[in-house]
Amino acid sequence: MIIDLNVASGTTGEERLVTDFATQVLSLRDWVGEVFDQTPAVQRQDENEPQQQIRTLAAGVMVKTGEVMERYQGRLMGVNSGFKY
Repeated sequence: MIIDLNVASGTTGEERLVTDFATQVLSLRDWVGEVFDQTPAVQRQDENEPQQQIRTLAAGVMVKTGEVMERYQGRLMGVNSGFKY
């Protein structure tokens, strides 16, 4: 996963991800949030249930993107306002 690789490479990778692909990071966060919301929760705790796996993966992506977005909020706000870095 590209986000995981950028996060694992340290702050330089995260900063580059947010600077070069800000709109994609924001879109990914919105999309994965919708996937999580639209996938029904499984009543029984079966890890092999496909819906549970989808929700777990979506939650993980939301957490990772959320962490990166929190660290670079200023850059993301600048991108939304049309400011170029």
